[in-house]
Amino acid sequence: MKNLMITVAALIALAAPAAAFELGATGVNVDNTVELSYDFEAETRAATWDVNVNYAFGENIIAYAETDFNLEDFEYNGLDVGVIYQTPIDALTVDTYATFDDEWTNTNLVVAVAAKF
Repeated sequence: MKNLMITVAALIALAAPAAAFELGATGVNVDNTVELSYDFEAETRAATWDVNVNYAFGENIIAYAETDFNLEDFEYNGLDVGVIYQTPIDALTVDTYATFDDEWTNTNLVVAVAAKF
């Protein structure tokens, strides 16, 4: 019950919207998200901070890097670096990215196609 009360208090205190901003007139956007969660079945809690930095090359190509930190253990969990291409068909995007772990080892390379409908 103590963990539940601590988690609920932290959620209420940090219920402000996530900070997102653009670095001057550079076109670089930074999005931050802090997530606090509590799993009632496993009776575990988690606190993470996700940072996404992206830059748009014209209207159709976005380069990005995103990372997350474990705030409870103060651990760096890794990094995703990728490029998103918005096809001429508005509902179709192609995303390719590489994932690196906390020791900068490349763990995988992914190409994904997404359709929105």
